[in-house]
Amino acid sequence: MTFGKSIFLLITLGLIAALVACGGGYTAPPPITVTVSAVPTSLQVSARQAITATTNDAAGVTWSCTPGNGAATCGSFSSSTTTSGVAVTYTAPATVPASSVVITATSITKTTISASTPGISIASAPPPITVTLSAVPTSLQVSARQAITATTNDAAGVTWSCTPGNSAATCGSFSSSTTTSGVAVTYTAPATVPASSVVITATSITKTTISASTPGISITPAPPPITVTITSPTTFPTILYVNDTLSVTATVAHDPANGG
Repeated sequence: MTFGKSIFLLITLGLIAALVACGGGYTAPPPITVTVSAVPTSLQVSARQAITATTNDAAGVTWSCTPGNGAATCGSFSSSTTTSGVAVTYTAPATVPASSVVITATSITKTTISASTPGISIASAPPPITVTLSAVPTSLQVSARQAITATTNDAAGVTWSCTPGNSAATCGSFSSSTTTSGVAVTYTAPATVPASSVVITATSITKTTISASTPGISITPAPPPITVTITSPTTFPTILYVNDTLSVTATVAHDPANGG
């Protein structure tokens, strides 16, 4: 081997050694991963739900959904992209979609990497809560009792209240503070005539802005007791014999039937 070839070989080996040494310090980046937070298995139409994607992709993720990837078909997102740990608000479609909704977060840097939720069932909104009351008298006497029934589609039932004052002394009391639909409550009028007509209200327990009230009920004093007074004779004989007759006159007062 000539001297020149020897020098070339040494230089080549040195370069190879240097490259090997440099290569030994290189560490490949970890693979990109994406996970999504847990979500409910069902949502009502137009309901909102926060969802978070966690990823080691510094660029973040893009959000999409099926079926259709449109607001009308599967829902919408408050932002089309988010970075790791930043929640996005998902809004369910306004109508029940053709199938369960699947939400997907996809790595921006590597679009083949993504994570999806299980299928989310989108359900129709329940009917609005309603409350109605059975008919009640327009007037009641003090301390009188009256059965009242509330009908409602609130499974929790209703709470009972009255005005003025919402107390036994000022407007009356109830045999129970709450009842379920169709179960009568017994209302007892106050013992004295209140300052104004009494209004009875049944309020939905689940949605307290929904209620029904009676017209004003006039609370009247109790009538005086029926009395019977013998007006004549003013004195009675101490003895009556067989076949004797005696004329007696009596006066009946405060008999509403005037039956005598």
